[in-house]
Amino acid sequence: MTAFIVRPLDVRHVAAAAARYEHNDPEVRLVEVTAPVGFPCRVTLAWAQPGEKVLLFRHNPFNAASPYAERGPVFARPEGAPKILEIDELPA
Repeated sequence: MTAFIVRPLDVRHVAAAAARYEHNDPEVRLVEVTAPVGFPCRVTLAWAQPGEKVLLFRHNPFNAASPYAERGPVFARPEGAPKILEIDELPA
């Protein structure tokens, strides 16, 4: 089986989204988490918990032109610390 590693979203993308939110960009929202699952933080690689505020914005994880280069919605804790996982480890 091929080994894999799940990497957190670079906090620079979150900082850029937060700045866009502060400038009223309609593509970035600050939402309140309403359920214990359904809001996966892409920085901490864990579920955000009810009552927390997370940024919701579109992100393309690919750095090069690709047929898979689609921008999709992600949740991120504005002040989240990146979680580093081991090889073949899945987020909680």
